[in-house]
Amino acid sequence: MSTSYYKLEIENREAVGKKASKIIRREGKIPSILYFKGEQPISIAIDKRLLYQAIKSDQRIYEIKIESKSQYVMIKDVQYHPVTDEIIHIDF
Repeated sequence: MSTSYYKLEIENREAVGKKASKIIRREGKIPSILYFKGEQPISIAIDKRLLYQAIKSDQRIYEIKIESKSQYVMIKDVQYHPVTDEIIHIDF
């Protein structure tokens, strides 16, 4: 019996920081970071609508493609907006 993981579509992002994050959020995406043991973190962006669907799927491990290789990640930290409770940043 094979396990299927929810696939998340990600985009690499070059610009980091407060101003770049605001621009990404206006586009309907959530700025995120991928952490790997012993490697440099990778800055990415995820479509907000697709992320909420993934979270509602009740799976804890997600499949993403980085440089045409499948990686399995899980959410480590989520930051919420203090008033609207929308997700504003995620660490994988």
